[in-house]
Amino acid sequence: MTNQSNLNLDSILDKIKNLLELAADTPDDAEGQNAILLAQKLMLKHNVDMSQIEELSSKKDETVTTQHYQQTRVFWWQTELSVIIAKHFRCRVTRQRVYNIDYDRYETKLIFYGFDVDTKIAQKTFTGALLYLKYRLKRMKGASKHQRTSYLKGFLRGLQKKLREQQEELVKMNQKYELVLTTPQVVNQYVDKVTNGASHNYSAPTHQLDPEMYQTGFFQGQTAKILENEILES
Repeated sequence: MTNQSNLNLDSILDKIKNLLELAADTPDDAEGQNAILLAQKLMLKHNVDMSQIEELSSKKDETVTTQHYQQTRVFWWQTELSVIIAKHFRCRVTRQRVYNIDYDRYETKLIFYGFDVDTKIAQKTFTGALLYLKYRLKRMKGASKHQRTSYLKGFLRGLQKKLREQQEELVKMNQKYELVLTTPQVVNQYVDKVTNGASHNYSAPTHQLDPEMYQTGFFQGQTAKILENEILES
């Protein structure tokens, strides 16, 4: 009976591992997102924690990998957005000034650090959120810089609240899930080593907010679909 139970558990663990790998291969479409959700449900249903999955994973699955976003200029809200999304997907993010030899200029790079599946999903979600915000900002014809800043601050706070509540709901369902949602220690150690404790080094505008624009942004941050194939649906 014990052998049969072990076989069933191994089958469940293998299924979860395969779902996570599928999510890593297709992080920006519905199939990848559904794979993540199904893997999470199986982990909760069978009281499985991430350490059991990692035992089945190859060594490279636990290697810290990176995804990046690089532009001539990265605005304060893009950096803050990257920090919010990185934390939600068990990653860390850094902001660096780098020289682009092809264009003979300095550029700013945001680098996501984490396990492969986490960095891919974080980077794709970040890209989707950028597209969504650029789409919204283009529609604000006649809005002042102050109003746009208020909207962006509201959106970031709304999105942050939405993601935090999602995590809290999962933890309520199963306390062990808190460990799955935490950035792995090996990732933190790796980032601290390569950055030598450097900060993100950016500053957001501090002037008084426009209440109406802030509330509009806050609402849309809580309700927006920010995958690349969903940004125009909300």
